[in-house]
Parts: sequence; C-alpha cells; structure tokens
Amino acid sequence: MKGFLLFTALLVFIAGCAASTAVPPTVPPTLAAPIVAPNTLTPQAVPSSPTTAPQSNLGETKTYHDAFAGFEFDYPASWNITPIAAAAKQDASRYAATFFSWNPTGGGSEGIPDGETKIDVGVIKNGATSAQDALEKRKLEFASGGLGQTILSQELWTLPSGIQAARLQVRDQFGDSMEMITALNGNTILFGGVGDSALLNAIARTLRPAAMSGNDSSHPDSKRVSVPEGKFSLELPKGWQVFGPERADNDVNRPLNMYVFGTDAATHGEPYASRVIIADASQWTVEEFAVAQCGTLCPKHPFEDETIGGKPAKKTIIGGAHVPWLVTWHFVTHNNKLLAFSIHDYKTLEPLEDVLQSIRFE
Repeated sequence: MKGFLLFTALLVFIAGCAASTAVPPTVPPTLAAPIVAPNTLTPQAVPSSPTTAPQSNLGETKTYHDAFAGFEFDYPASWNITPIAAAAKQDASRYAATFFSWNPTGGGSEGIPDGETKIDVGVIKNGATSAQDALEKRKLEFASGGLGQTILSQELWTLPSGIQAARLQVRDQFGDSMEMITALNGNTILFGGVGDSALLNAIARTLRPAAMSGNDSSHPDSKRVSVPEGKFSLELPKGWQVFGPERADNDVNRPLNMYVFGTDAATHGEPYASRVIIADASQWTVEEFAVAQCGTLCPKHPFEDETIGGKPAKKTIIGGAHVPWLVTWHFVTHNNKLLAFSIHDYKTLEPLEDVLQSIRFE
C-alpha cells in the first residue's frame, strides 16, 4: 500500500499545540498545508451542473460532531479516531481529525495496512465562501507545495444534505488519494483519504451542517422549529415564536408567503420584525426581490456571497436614503424556492448570526 505524506511543519505544530490530545505524527497528503502545483493541475474541469453523490451503505455508524466548525458526518462504528483538542480548534489556523479502519499502534505510521482505509477530516480557516472558492484555494495550495500533485479527475457533487462539494482524485509522488472539498461557515472542510474509494465516498457524502458552539453566541434556551413550506429548520431564541404564513402581495402575479419570527413585542411592523419570505425561484430573482422590498426609494447595495446551512447564499442591505433604516437580508435557493431571511435584534437591527448559522435544510 502506498505510504502517506507527512503534514507540513506548520500543521504539525498547530496540532501539537493541543497537548492534552494525542495527534498522530503523520497525516495523508490530502491535508498537507499550503501545497499547490504546476500548470498541469486541472486536466478536467468541474462540470457546471452538479451530480448527486453516489449512495452506499455504511452499516452501523457513529457520528462525528465538530461543534466549533459547525458540521457532522457518519463513519463506521468499528473505526478508530484520533480527535483534536478544543484548544487546537480554537487557536489553530487549520486542524484535522484522523479516522482509521484498523487499530493503529504507536500513534500512526508511514502507511496503512493492505485492505484498510484512512481518512483525515480537516478544517482550514481561510474564509472560503463556496465549494468552488474552497476548490480554487486548494488548487493554489497544490501549486506551491512542490510535491507534484496532479488532479486526475474532479466533479461537483450535491450531497444529500444539500451541500455542494468538489470530489477530486489526486496523484503525487506517494501515490493516489481522494479529496472532497467544500465550504461551511467561512471555512474549507476537507476530507482526504486512501483505501477503499467506495467507502471513502460513502463517509464523505454524509457530511451535513450542525449547530456551532465555538465563538458563536448561541442562546442556551433556544428551540429548533421547522418551516415545512421552505423545508428548513432553525433555532430561535427563548420566547420567540413563528407567526404565519401571511400572503405578501408585492406583485399579484408573483405571490410571496411571509413568516414572522420574534416575541410579541417584535412581531409588528417594519423593520423590527424578523422575517422569512418564501417565493417561487422560477418567478423571482434575488435582485428583483430586493427591489420589491423597498421600491425605488432605496439605493442599491452590493450583494455578497456567503454560505448558510451548507448552501451557497447571498446577502445585501436593504434600506437607506428616504427609508430611515438598514436591514440585512440573506438569500438561499432551496427546493425550487427562493428563501429570503431577515433575522435580527429588533432593537438594534443587527443580524443574529447564531440563528442564521443554525439553519438546516431538509
């Protein structure tokens, strides 16, 4: 079996900061820190239309939950894991946990036994906004690593959770490996492994968003509520309720349904109410929706890319000029619906990021 490549000194140092947790001295080439390669990098372009990740049965599983980065996934219950201490997750610019299909001795080895499989699951805090952005950042790492990485194949997956990810087959001087790359909550999430490719794919495809508890200010008494029409759920602060749906006829030919979130004191009138508006994605664009909220009274504000619940999203500010308030709106297309979220403190109108990051799509 081909041997694994060592992490670069940077990542080894970072992981080593977690003195209370044993971190194996070797990790696969798939997670090596800043590595990027020659111009022979991409023999095959990512298709513009994502494909559904292949199905596979993992049997009895356990769930790995990374509350700091806000994701979780399933892996075979018989596997062993070398986790990462909370301090490393907090302080490091990148970190990785290692999963073994066998029982490793001595904290790791240069390779893996025949017939076995090993995966490293890493978090890179590089501000990635989408799977495509994370992929481009990864290619830049390949190009500067001096390890001769070549991408043999790549494709864009849509995972069952709705997350889009790039799946790569990579070859370097140590052999072939698999990578799955995506972005969540401003981080690159990277699955890298060697061994049974069908098993690697099956584990990677279970990736899904999870509630964060790192630096976020999640409300301890929050409750998760579902909005079946939009096929999503989210955690609302204590005392908040859901009101609706109400018909919002900005355009009689393109109806909108509105849900209002908040306490009794926050459920009346613009701009204080937090709202989710659901529209037919075939009838409304994000830009048209923004104009419909404020008409020609408000100046146009730029749109920014972001990620919500593992899905590509956009945000913009609506208001200003003759309208004496500014409110941030977030937009996601899901299940043929355009979902527009404006969730904020009804006193300051500042977005409630912890509520937005708790959104999960069905």
